[in-house]
Amino acid sequence: NLDEENENIVMDLLSSLHKQGHTIVVVTHDLNVCKMAEREINMQHGKILGEMECEMVCKTG
Repeated sequence: NLDEENENIVMDLLSSLHKQGHTIVVVTHDLNVCKMAEREINMQHGKILGEMECEMVCKTG
């Protein structure tokens, strides 16, 4: 877990790398990270349950 300041630094770095064309994969349980993502893939017991646009996931929780 990161404090808010360091979380912002890391997310800014990942955002910058993405803008440069890099693919970023983040594994997290933190729904706040969803605000930065384009899409979310939900998994359970190592299997993909589904994929949705992150905006939709953030609204439904």
